[in-house]
Amino acid sequence: MRRGVVVPVLVLVATSVGGCTGSAPAPDPPPAVDLRGEISAHLDGSAMDDVRAVLVIAGDRTVVEEYYGTTANEYRNVFSVTKSVMSTLIGIAIDEGLLALDDTLAELLPAHAGAMTPEVAATTLEQLLTMTGGFLDTSNPSVGAVVFEQADWVAASLGSASRPAGVDFAYSDPGSHLVAAALAQATDRSVLDYAREKLFGPLGVDTDPAAQPSFTPEGLAEYEAADLAWPVDPQGLHTGFGHLKLRPRDMAALGSLYLHGGTVDGRQVVSEDWTLDATSMRVTARGPGDGYGYLWWVGEADGSPAYMAVGYGGQLVEVVPDRDLVVAISTDVGLHATVDATQLIYLVDSVIAPAVTR
Repeated sequence: MRRGVVVPVLVLVATSVGGCTGSAPAPDPPPAVDLRGEISAHLDGSAMDDVRAVLVIAGDRTVVEEYYGTTANEYRNVFSVTKSVMSTLIGIAIDEGLLALDDTLAELLPAHAGAMTPEVAATTLEQLLTMTGGFLDTSNPSVGAVVFEQADWVAASLGSASRPAGVDFAYSDPGSHLVAAALAQATDRSVLDYAREKLFGPLGVDTDPAAQPSFTPEGLAEYEAADLAWPVDPQGLHTGFGHLKLRPRDMAALGSLYLHGGTVDGRQVVSEDWTLDATSMRVTARGPGDGYGYLWWVGEADGSPAYMAVGYGGQLVEVVPDRDLVVAISTDVGLHATVDATQLIYLVDSVIAPAVTR
């Protein structure tokens, strides 16, 4: 039987993770004790023993904050939730006039333009964000090794194009790494440095210190020992596709940022237009949602529109706007994942969202 670790700001305390919306009154939060028990029973009944944290924020109140064999201060690999962090950073750079959705790879990465095929050169930032850039499909994570074992990951990612851009959805880690390269080029800063000032600072994410180990077996010990960490490729570019380490509360803060139209405590961090555009269905997709926005999955929860940041092995940030609901779930991943994100999405759909009235 699961026994959560009680933390100082737990259930039924008006703990705000994001700013107020200023809109209609939020739905009443569910009875916390009942919901905690239902979540725990569902996790036990589904053999999801490696789930380590579940946070439920409804109506700006943290109604559930449960930790299983861990604490609120433990950082964990969020895997592809990193992509939705990248989406937010791109939105901020667009707000600042540093990038545009119709920028092409030839414009975004001029140092590599000479080696690009005409088709790759014409691929746009928007196509990278919607996974329609035509780059290597890494739905099976092991497939990416063919790119990420090379000496130059950006060059290898550009060379992985296997289909015309703008045609089909194909979940691509190399495509997402090119997003990181485009951001670093446009800002003339490292991805982490830009994120610290523009996103992590406003969200209250502690980045001091922050490990930046190489994404190699030699860098693994530093990565595992660190709190916040964001690995880098052989050229020092932060991984745009995954492996950022965050705390569960940091994950929830990202969801709350979007729920509140890009604001935190009255400060506009990213434009409301971006939060709406990024989480609207741009393409139909195969995966945890019915479709895909700009590095966010899009679907439903208990009949209400929802959007999700999803990571391998059971990492989830899900937002259900008309329930004023944010859910963050963090899962331990050992040699093999024992939890699939679709199981957690079902937990939100069948247990958590129904407990929150519209």
